[in-house]
Amino acid sequence: MPKKIKVSIVIATRNEEKTIEACIESLLNQSYPKNNYEIIFADGFSSDRTPEIIQSYSKKSKIPIIILENLKKDSGSGRNLGIKKARGEFIVQLSGHTVADKNLLKILVGKLEKSPKDVAAVGCTHKTPGTASFLQKVFGAAMGSYVGGFGTSQIQPAREEFVESLSFCAFRKKVLLEVGLNDPKFKVGQDAELNIRIRKAGYKFLYTPKTFVWYYKRPTYPRFFMQMFRYGWGRARMMQKHPDTAKIIYFAPASFTILFAGLLFASFRSLTAQFLFSLLFLSYSAAVLFSSAKSANSFTFLLAEYFAFWAMHLGYGIGFLWGVFSKIKL
Repeated sequence: MPKKIKVSIVIATRNEEKTIEACIESLLNQSYPKNNYEIIFADGFSSDRTPEIIQSYSKKSKIPIIILENLKKDSGSGRNLGIKKARGEFIVQLSGHTVADKNLLKILVGKLEKSPKDVAAVGCTHKTPGTASFLQKVFGAAMGSYVGGFGTSQIQPAREEFVESLSFCAFRKKVLLEVGLNDPKFKVGQDAELNIRIRKAGYKFLYTPKTFVWYYKRPTYPRFFMQMFRYGWGRARMMQKHPDTAKIIYFAPASFTILFAGLLFASFRSLTAQFLFSLLFLSYSAAVLFSSAKSANSFTFLLAEYFAFWAMHLGYGIGFLWGVFSKIKL
């Protein structure tokens, strides 16, 4: 007699044609009992072959693969559809551009089962795949550095510990239902906002470095800039909903953007402003070059990462300011 479904993997997709096969293959080849988990996709009307690829796997897979239509298209709504449909007591939220380590379910769910009931989720580290493009590796290195990711879940501890926020987690489904699932108003940062509500409800997050997911970053500078813009916008809106979560570090990119732009325009009229602008430019460049040198294996990588930091901080800063002063939704 088949065992009860214990784990539901929920993935909201939209135009993930390039990575969805690798994602599905990694989930079908888990070291976890095959009859104990299911995979639920909520597709937001992809215009590429994503639904067809998922459907082809669904027809031949012994592991249940369910495909839902996400009429609202955004990832938060898609994840909520999947969670409501899920039969498992544990929910693993992933994305269509992740590839799971073989032991992901075994370790995350195993640790969550053994944890006290006030531990709502167990999450893991994420890495840039070896098959990623050159720029995806550059962006991954920049985001994972202290200059780029300080104060965020991009900085990943080397040991197991409780943390404020997690990505790529196994959750207790009853906790997600208790706090109200993902907030669809957040087109980006739904996981971070959800974590805030879970933490406020009195629960903890356990991070483990013993498993991981491969995570594909954006492939071009414009798309990376827009991703950072959206992250900044999402953080500003998150702080408006949860003012008590504000930290000085969240204001740093916006403050740098304002100072940089202000001194740049003022330098056309003032020698003092020219001096201060030059000092700011050189100081920032020195800081990011020093950070880049730690991960770069070539001069080309170093130079590419240097410009990635500019795209990251200016994109995030402009997005943050847009989120503060604009009522327009992304």
